[in-house]
Amino acid sequence: MKISDDLVQKLSNAGTMASFAGLPAQGKTIMAGVRAVRPDNIHAAMGHAIALINANEMEHAIGILEQSVLSISPDNLQAKCFLGFALKQAGREEEGQWHLQDVLARCGDEHPAEKEMAELFLTSPEAT
Repeated sequence: MKISDDLVQKLSNAGTMASFAGLPAQGKTIMAGVRAVRPDNIHAAMGHAIALINANEMEHAIGILEQSVLSISPDNLQAKCFLGFALKQAGREEEGQWHLQDVLARCGDEHPAEKEMAELFLTSPEAT
């Protein structure tokens, strides 16, 4: 069964919303299912990584962001923001800072949301 890109996007949004609504296990389950049926879809990979970050599974999220998103789309500033944040939370502060600074250097005025996200993640404390 082929699932359309539109449906993948909608399911990814649902999984991300669940994660941010305090339901990290459900968000993770939704996104793992979406990725299972569309492992090639970058939106599904991003959503899965975000759900894993919200479930405090940083190393797994880092792997997805590096291998399934940024390896395909190296200029994806949103993915670089989440990678930087996940690295910081995993105790890899210097690596995380580097990615977030790189986002800021690339943003200019064309990517205000990513710029704001990078600035927020730069000021967030590392997890203990």
